[in-house]
Amino acid sequence: MTDKWPDQNRGPKAPRLALVLGGAIVFAIVGWIIGTRATPGPNTVSNQTHASKRVARVTSDATTHRSAPARSQNTSSSVIPPNAKPGEAILRFKSDEALRQFIANPPKGIRILGSESRLRAVRIGFDDPAALEVVQSSDTSSIEFNFIVSVPEMPDPDKVASLGPSAPFGNGALAWLGASDRPSSWGAGVKVAVLDAGIQPHPALAGVTIRSVDLMGGSTEVAYSGHATAVASLLAGSAAGIPGVSPGVEIFDIRVLDASGTGDSFTLASGILRAADMGAQVITLSLGTYGDSPMIRDAVDYALARNIAIVAAAGNDGYANLTYPARYPGVIAVGAIDATGATAPFSNSGQTLAIVAPGTAITAAWLDGQTIAFSGTSASVPLVSGAIAYVIADQRYLSPSAAAEIVLQNADDAGPPGNDPAYGYGTLDLGRLEDRQTTGLHDLAIASHWVDPAAATTSGSIPVQITVQNLGTVTESYAILKVTDGQSHQEFTIVNLAPGAISTRTFTLNQNASGEGAPVFIQSSVSRTGVQDIRPANNQRTSVLLQSR
Repeated sequence: MTDKWPDQNRGPKAPRLALVLGGAIVFAIVGWIIGTRATPGPNTVSNQTHASKRVARVTSDATTHRSAPARSQNTSSSVIPPNAKPGEAILRFKSDEALRQFIANPPKGIRILGSESRLRAVRIGFDDPAALEVVQSSDTSSIEFNFIVSVPEMPDPDKVASLGPSAPFGNGALAWLGASDRPSSWGAGVKVAVLDAGIQPHPALAGVTIRSVDLMGGSTEVAYSGHATAVASLLAGSAAGIPGVSPGVEIFDIRVLDASGTGDSFTLASGILRAADMGAQVITLSLGTYGDSPMIRDAVDYALARNIAIVAAAGNDGYANLTYPARYPGVIAVGAIDATGATAPFSNSGQTLAIVAPGTAITAAWLDGQTIAFSGTSASVPLVSGAIAYVIADQRYLSPSAAAEIVLQNADDAGPPGNDPAYGYGTLDLGRLEDRQTTGLHDLAIASHWVDPAAATTSGSIPVQITVQNLGTVTESYAILKVTDGQSHQEFTIVNLAPGAISTRTFTLNQNASGEGAPVFIQSSVSRTGVQDIRPANNQRTSVLLQSR
């Protein structure tokens, strides 16, 4: 198979920035006019210094800006929702003995399709929905739907191409993330489970230890194994022009999807349990469902109780709701950005989104030794999993969950200041992770310019929030932030900014001063005298605002 989309190698790129005009200016279209990906307004107060982001899970769902599938409820009703497997259900039992007795003597009309003793669960098949009434008894704790699980639909390559020539990553994702020179020892000895459609051999994975487990019945079809192979290559690739984040990991290849990229709740839950019992430290899930499955939730809790880091795709439908298991508390939900740093239009958003990472046209492995321009939150997940594996290998005394928290704490703020549904805690930054234990590094950055679409006043004044972040490892005192729109100028003093912390100031634009419908710009820069900034390119940003008419 040839590349599904043309690979575009954009070469090394300074982390976190899309640089033009010799690296002096960064252009961004501010959220003031972006109706198609509007997110809730800033969740912090301007003119206030914000503490470093803490890793706390928010369990409420975001309000939708696009109609998303309803959150399904598990029930013993014979009405089967469209995202559940017809003619199937999952039974949960109150005791081990009740489970054994049911398996030994199932009622008439019930077929045993599988069992999972760790969760006292049985997967059953039936022809007549009335059979479910027979299995409901005092020994049965619940009857659940067996939801369809699948890989997120890959975004249309034409739509990805329409984002512009700056959007694809090609094989430059690691350089963009600040780790173009990462050694092959990253992730050494860390066990990462990839639950997908089965990894196939590829030159990019030469030398990577892969142990395979098939929970789908040993089918020889491999069509969607290209997806699993692409995921594995971004996690651990080290050859064939496909650099993965952590080439030193050991991969547990657990097949929970068939050749069409489709599986079910029961099999996914079993795969998570299997990964945990095999000793996985990180579980990678570039898949999802819109069905809220108690069995998957319990399997996730089983793994989290063992301090395993679980990383899952947010989904590729552009909804303001994440797929499961990404939506469950404790799971690291990953969204996608393009190479300008903007959220990809297909990437789902939501209050439980944790982090974003590259996800547009990344060169990855495919079937038969080929490559593909891989897009979607599926591509973003292994980059985050690889980052967690790197931290685990770098600090062996850390638990995987503690390593995951470090990855989130070292994300770069983006979009509205602070944690938000479109960017979570921010953008993955491998360069910061690598530098996190080096003392005395100065790295002030303009994190974002943000306009709340609802903030423009009838008089034409537009409050723009300018967010500064300390990406270094030393507290910065009395940094100077300068902001201008070409007509007015303002200077702010940031008295104290701890490593990782953000500080937001508000600059007021007057759109009427530029003429009706004319674009306006805002330019900002931050500096501190007497210090050497290790990444001066991110000290300034210019955003062009195209006024709506």
